[in-house]
Amino acid sequence: MRITFMAKVACCALLIPIPAVAEFKRVESESEFRNLLTDKRLESGEAWLLLQPDGKLIGEVETQPVVGAWIWSDGAQCSNGRIGKNPETGTICHYWEVDGKTARQLSDRGRSEIKVYAIGE
Repeated sequence: MRITFMAKVACCALLIPIPAVAEFKRVESESEFRNLLTDKRLESGEAWLLLQPDGKLIGEVETQPVVGAWIWSDGAQCSNGRIGKNPETGTICHYWEVDGKTARQLSDRGRSEIKVYAIGE
């Protein structure tokens, strides 16, 4: 019996591993946030952040130092910081979602930009 070209392609396609679709889960509580994201290096392109358990925030954006502070408020991580010698950002609250070693930061309680970070050690 002769197998057609399309049947061969279909069979081979079944053997190719397909990456799982990301299933981000919203961080709902301060204890969950602390467990998943504090004291871990969060990296995104030319930036990294470290949200410390004592409420301090440090990092770097395009070789400029980042310093600031964070608190948990009404289901969000809120921070005020400074990049380099720029003025403070003012308080901005972020929702966070996590899928394994990847985190998404939804700025302004999900009303602004989304940043994706790799969660390091």
